[in-house]
Amino acid sequence: MRVYALLLAASLKGQMGFRSSFLLETVGRFWLTALELVAVFVMFTHVDGLGGFSQWEVVYLYGVASLALGLAEIATDGMKDMPELVRTGGLDVVFVRPVPALVQVLGRKCRPHHLGRAGQGAVAVVAALWVLQLPVGPLQLFMLTVNVGGCTAIFVGLFIASAATTVFTVQSSEAFSAFTYGGVQMTQFPITIYGRLLRSLFLWIVPLGFTSYFPALVVLGKPDALGFGPLVPFAAPLVAGAFLGVCLAWWSYALGRYQSTGS
Repeated sequence: MRVYALLLAASLKGQMGFRSSFLLETVGRFWLTALELVAVFVMFTHVDGLGGFSQWEVVYLYGVASLALGLAEIATDGMKDMPELVRTGGLDVVFVRPVPALVQVLGRKCRPHHLGRAGQGAVAVVAALWVLQLPVGPLQLFMLTVNVGGCTAIFVGLFIASAATTVFTVQSSEAFSAFTYGGVQMTQFPITIYGRLLRSLFLWIVPLGFTSYFPALVVLGKPDALGFGPLVPFAAPLVAGAFLGVCLAWWSYALGRYQSTGS
């Protein structure tokens, strides 16, 4: 973790040398992702509720999803270099250094403009809690942390799994976008509005729905329309940890079968 932090700090320091560019990119990402939130408000001019959730309760879900994805993008930005590293054989250099390959690839770069998405999500969460005037005790704060942390862990796992799969097929990242950027679109709304097949996919295969929906019920003080029981939200950290563990195991398996470019 120390090496990872040093690599990220070096990347950030290099980019902060161009402060105007950093500010413009960050503010631009903030307002670009805010257009998705505008769409939520526009939708609620035509409906009173969605899956049993009010307008500001959906804003809370939206904020958690955006904040989690932004944090995951910051933590795993270097993974986006994997297709190029595999294609050119640059991954060979990673293996000869006395630092785990995962740490080196994760720390290759960290573009601070991802703070725009994360910041916009944080603003949405705080605004929703303030407007709803919900009691925020130790349990609610814990579940808010689980809500954001669990979703972040799932997104991190997806980015790692996507990068690992490029060892076998370089252009695999687009397939995983359906679960990362498609997943964030899905978790911005109550999972109860989706059909059984899609709901099962995002509960049991890629458990974004598990970490976004159930902890949110505790924070928002809402009943579970799916009937899973009151203890299920407390299992969200275990589910997120298990999924991240599987993705890390896939990373280890994929790198064990890397054969360079052959050039």
